[in-house]
Amino acid sequence: RALLRWATEAQQARWLPGVADGTVRTALALSETGAGSDVGAMAARAERQGEGWRLTGEKRWVTGGDRAGLVLVWARSSGEPGSLDGLTAFLVPGDAPGLRVKGRERTLGMSASSTVTLELDGVELPAEAVLGPVDQGWAVARDALVHGRLFVAAVALGIAQAALEHAVRS
Repeated sequence: RALLRWATEAQQARWLPGVADGTVRTALALSETGAGSDVGAMAARAERQGEGWRLTGEKRWVTGGDRAGLVLVWARSSGEPGSLDGLTAFLVPGDAPGLRVKGRERTLGMSASSTVTLELDGVELPAEAVLGPVDQGWAVARDALVHGRLFVAAVALGIAQAALEHAVRS
């Protein structure tokens, strides 16, 4: 949904066909060790570099981040941690130099779904990688999270249904 609502026509032309046909997997990289549900505490940085941007920091609990062809990354482009202002969303190709999987979480269940830590080690992006307005990434995040929460609810419902069916059979 974030691509449909916030992407430019050029961004949509580049990414939507692959996302729609399943050849490009996506991941959301919002949370950080010190900023799980407190997005305003985000410390990952986005610094202007020439005409583009340079991302540094670390993102935790990124579902499918090790398999994504496109990672939607949020970073602080202005201001200091503690505010929702000054965040910007970026479209980062999964193979971007400096974007690395740093670790994988051990999870209970959902073994087909990976949850990883991503390191942003000087990821250089063109200006065209910004999704939505600069410094207004929280609006993009809210929009993306609404649909993500619906997905999590659907997964939980499916697991509960399978558990009930298993219990009835046993």
